[in-house]
This record gives sequence, structure tokens and C-alpha cells, in this order.
Amino acid sequence: MTSTLIPDITRVSHDIMRVLKRRMVCCGTDDLHMGQLHALAYVSEKGGMTMKQLANALQVSSPSATTFVDRLVAMKFLTRTHDADNRRIVRLTVTPAGRKAYIRKMAEKQRIVGGMLGSVSDADKKEFLRILKGILTNCTKG
Repeated sequence: MTSTLIPDITRVSHDIMRVLKRRMVCCGTDDLHMGQLHALAYVSEKGGMTMKQLANALQVSSPSATTFVDRLVAMKFLTRTHDADNRRIVRLTVTPAGRKAYIRKMAEKQRIVGGMLGSVSDADKKEFLRILKGILTNCTKG
């Protein structure tokens, strides 16, 4: 069954993400863009991972993941180490500076989202969260 609301939902969700990305952008040259923040988040939340795992998590090619990682390593937010048993495997870990940047950016993101939802009632926020969790569950099946 196709809902006639799908085009509107698609357009509004796209617009919301565009607004969030625009509000997350800062002027500093050492600041993280959304892709780098996602990469830093995955590595932070997993306590480290391989380059291949990161590319899969971000759903990007290995060269794209390498581009994100190169910048994060240059910013001293991540370190790369080669696996002792297999030099082709590159492991990523978050540095203390990377952890601090991740916490700061996530707090900024929460502040922005809080502002975007400022006029929404707590009951509607709870319902929205329930819907988002349902969508996420549906996306991660199979």
C-alpha cells in the first residue's frame, strides 16, 4: 500500500536534514563537517574499528572513508594503526582530543535539535521519538 503522504514526508524530512546540516556548520577551519562527525561518532561509540567497518557503517566506499579519516587524523581526532597480524588491516581509535570534539559537537547538535523542536509539546516529542525508532528498526531489518 502506497501512501499519498510519502512525497510530502520525503520533502519535509529532506528539508529538516538540510536545516540541521546548515545550522551545524561553523566557520572554523578545524571544525567537523557532518560526514566527519558521523565517522568520529561511529569510531567513538564502538571504541575503535577497522577502516572497512567504518566504510560499511557510513555506507560509503573505502576511498571515501579514507578521505574522512585522513582529515580526522590530521586534526589529531583519530589514530591509525596497522594490525599486528595482518598489515592490510587498519584500525582506528579516537584520541582524547577526538573524544572531546565528539562530545562538544553532539552537545551542539542536541542544542540545535532542541531549538528546532522548541514549540513541540513533550507528548508530541515522545510520539515523534517512537515513530523515529520504528523507522530505524524497519531500516535495519534483514
